[in-house]
Amino acid sequence: MSSLLAIVVGGFIFTLLLLINRPILAIIVASILSVFVWSATQQFEHTCSYVGTDGIVSYIMTESRSVLPKESFMLFADADSLHTKTTRNYINGIYSGTSYTYTWKKYSGSTHAISGTYRSENNPPQENDPWYFANVSELVWSSYVLSTLDGELERQGYIEFLVATSSLQAVRVGRGFLEFVTKKEGNRRVLVPYMRDILLGSGTFQFKHQDAKWWSGKGKYSFEYANIPNARVFLICLKDLAEIYWD
Repeated sequence: MSSLLAIVVGGFIFTLLLLINRPILAIIVASILSVFVWSATQQFEHTCSYVGTDGIVSYIMTESRSVLPKESFMLFADADSLHTKTTRNYINGIYSGTSYTYTWKKYSGSTHAISGTYRSENNPPQENDPWYFANVSELVWSSYVLSTLDGELERQGYIEFLVATSSLQAVRVGRGFLEFVTKKEGNRRVLVPYMRDILLGSGTFQFKHQDAKWWSGKGKYSFEYANIPNARVFLICLKDLAEIYWD
C-alpha cells in the first residue's frame, strides 16, 4: 500500500510540474519515480512456510503475483542429520548483523538449507523473520530424531554423535557417562562425576577430566557447536542421560 501511495503521489507531482511549465523538474521527478518503481518491482518477494511432523516446505513467490511460486520441501525421513551455525558479525567492534544457517544432510548426499541474516544483537529477530521458520524446523526435527533413539540406546547403551574435528571422531552420551572416540588415543569413557570442567561458551563445547594437566592435551576435549550433528538433540541427551545442562 505504501508503494502504491508513493507512485500515485509521484505521478501527481509530475503532472503538476508539467502544468506549471517546469519540465526539468518534471523529468527529475519522473526519473526518481522510475527508479523507485523498478526497485519495488525487483524486490517483490513473498514466502509461505510450513513445518509438519514429517517434514518442512516453503513456497516463494518473486517478481509478481502472476508467477507460480517456487516450492522447496524436505521429508525428515530423507535426512540424516542437521548442522546449525549462528554467527554474530562485527566490523571494527560494531555489531553488523547475525547470520544463521541450518543445513540438513540427506542420505542421497544432497543438502537442504535454510539461511539468512537479521539485525538483533542480543534478542530474537522481528516476528516475521524467516529465522523462526528455521528455528521451529529444528525443534520439530529434534523431536523426530529423539523418537528414533530408544532402540540405539537399548542396543549400545549410548547415543553416538559424530564430530568433525582434527582429534575427535565422535562423542557418545550414556547414562552418567561420556565416551570420546579419539583418532589417536582410542575410546575414552569418563563418568560425569570425574569431569572437572564442562563448559559451553562462544559456540564451543569443552570437557575436561579431573586428572587433565594444563600442559597436556590428554583428558581435554572440545569442539564447535556447529561441528556436531543434531546439536539440540545432543543437549537433550546430555541433560536426560548424563544430567549435564546449562541454564
